[in-house]
Amino acid sequence: MSPSETLLAIAAAIYLSECAQWALTGSTVFAAFSPGRFRPVRVGLFRNDSGSLIWASPLPPLEPGYATGEWPLALSPLGVAAIEDPTIFFEWSAVQRVGLTDTSLLLNDRPVATASSKEQGEALRRLLLRVARCPEGERPRVVEAAIGRHTSRTRIARRLRCFRHRASWLQSFCCCLLLHFFAAFGLLIWYPPSRPRWPVMLAALLAFWAACFWSYRRAYRRMHPRRPSGWRKKGITLALSPLAAMRAYDALGRPVFGQSHPLAAASVFCEPEVFSQLAIETLSLLQHRPMSEQTHTQGTEVLRWYHGRLQAALCVMLEESGTDAAGLLSPPLPEGDDCVSYCPRCRTQFRSGYDVCVPCGGMALQPLG
Repeated sequence: MSPSETLLAIAAAIYLSECAQWALTGSTVFAAFSPGRFRPVRVGLFRNDSGSLIWASPLPPLEPGYATGEWPLALSPLGVAAIEDPTIFFEWSAVQRVGLTDTSLLLNDRPVATASSKEQGEALRRLLLRVARCPEGERPRVVEAAIGRHTSRTRIARRLRCFRHRASWLQSFCCCLLLHFFAAFGLLIWYPPSRPRWPVMLAALLAFWAACFWSYRRAYRRMHPRRPSGWRKKGITLALSPLAAMRAYDALGRPVFGQSHPLAAASVFCEPEVFSQLAIETLSLLQHRPMSEQTHTQGTEVLRWYHGRLQAALCVMLEESGTDAAGLLSPPLPEGDDCVSYCPRCRTQFRSGYDVCVPCGGMALQPLG
């Protein structure tokens, strides 16, 4: 391999690394490796306790990997509790300060939960402050309205149209920069008659590069009018590397749906079969809570109230998308001749001789359909 070919291979490897994104634990990324065929990804490669590495599409039309996530906190008129540990509970009257350090949410300077993205963390911080400061009689309405926005299919579809409209030029310039960079590089290496035209190729490369930078800045400021200077941190990287500039559309689109529930996003992005499977998993987990939530403490009371409202909101969203929520939770058909029961929480099927699902905390099994 010649030095030029080695350099091209290195550039391709760097570009592929730019397609990767670190998805925090609890987030669901919708990636499309063919136009319009999104799939939800919760766990990627090279994972640890904090998250995993997920790749977005490396080829045009360069659809971003849209990140979504469920709330790590349960809210109710009584107070707020951590979903992973309901013993972490605060009454609204006791909430004096709400902070955010990177993705860690703090109540009264105490870490209580980790958001799935900075965007979700900031949205939850503002919501917690609003609920804590509003009159006690207004809290149920405020919390239920927030859950409705979190699960709104219409809101996601509208925001997707807005993003694609405002970033359409950015997407086009990123595709042009990607195609021109690798096509010109290949021609200069393997087609010697094109080498005298390298100044023209370089000028075109610089033009597409500058166009990506300008359109990213413009689209970001239109998408985030409250933070018009937030583009600068990523903008420095785009200005220094054309390989990073090729992924500017992806970088802009990743956090667009950070405040949305994964199932609501799936109703917009995914095909019916994929959406139905995710709906079954989500509703089963909500309807059949683990035994640890059956105790009567303030934290578990908050969780029960929140999960009940969340399930109702998701059922409304399913009806809007033309899906029968009750039909999704009906007993499945046997996967084999020896299967006689299933766990209503994880949907795992069992042979005779089993009464409970141990991984789900002793959930009682039910007969198959």
